[in-house]
Amino acid sequence: MLRVTSVLCLLAFPLCAQELITLRSGNGTAGGTDANITVLQGPFAAPFTVAEYATAVASMPAEIIPSGSFGWGPTLSNDPAALWISTAQAGTGPPSLYAMPFSVTTAVITQATISINMHVDDFLGDVINWGIAVNAVPVPNTTTTAGATWVNEIGFSNLAITGFVAAGANYLYLYVNNTGVTGAGGIQFSATIAVYPPPEYQTNSFIAGLNVNGVFGTSHVPAAPTLLTGATGTLSLVSTVAGQPWDLGAGSAPLVPASAGAVTTSDGQIVNLDLSDPTLSLWFNFLQGPTFPPVLIMSIPFSIPVATSISAQMIIVNPSMSSGIALSGATRLTIQ
Repeated sequence: MLRVTSVLCLLAFPLCAQELITLRSGNGTAGGTDANITVLQGPFAAPFTVAEYATAVASMPAEIIPSGSFGWGPTLSNDPAALWISTAQAGTGPPSLYAMPFSVTTAVITQATISINMHVDDFLGDVINWGIAVNAVPVPNTTTTAGATWVNEIGFSNLAITGFVAAGANYLYLYVNNTGVTGAGGIQFSATIAVYPPPEYQTNSFIAGLNVNGVFGTSHVPAAPTLLTGATGTLSLVSTVAGQPWDLGAGSAPLVPASAGAVTTSDGQIVNLDLSDPTLSLWFNFLQGPTFPPVLIMSIPFSIPVATSISAQMIIVNPSMSSGIALSGATRLTIQ
């Protein structure tokens, strides 16, 4: 089964994948063929060519092997639905190149990674070819050497594949090296490809951070705390550059994402406050007030007696950055 999930991450991570693509072996019924995976049988005496990758796509379907066959491990820890596949129901065959299509909907990709858990008999890759490739581009350092991985689960985490994937149709390739040739050989895998579009919102850092009641945003979902009318909240400001001028901008207009015209600084920081908002004001007339105190976190209790919405973002002078300033993540506070 191939599953594509669009994710709006709500945790306080600076970078959050908006598209997660799950690929697994065993897309069908044990004893039958895999509807999504094809396989080209070797052996392969030279590095794979583009033509060989294309041939793998057009080759025969992989066979789904019943659980418990050939002493292979039963399930994967991260995906019990993944099944073993091989070149034949007998489980025997030479080293083989498996191909599986997947689709990416993100139009502009700034980063992509792949993580994979597997059982494999005997190895992934060899001294000639890496074990994983994406769109006919080998992923470095993806050869396994441990023994008995048909029962001992192994994997790779967060391998960089930025530049390997593109919007639209893509292919994942796995090279299974069955050294016994006539013995059992196959793979059981579950892979997750994470795709990151350009950021829409500035995120917090230790240089400049802002949150209300511990609510954080991500690069694609701004912080959106809520507070009851008249209740006490806590504004927390964070910075490691004590002694530098700082300021806080606030206004009633909604936050502006980068794709809707937010101003971006020369070093890529995003001003998510609406600079055309007539209610926008700065606490200290743009860095004309006090310097940040010699503490990591400055906590300010507050209470607002009427229902309203406020957008806020912090700025602090930071000579180490090319723009000369650091921006916090933006917050949209709702009082209700």
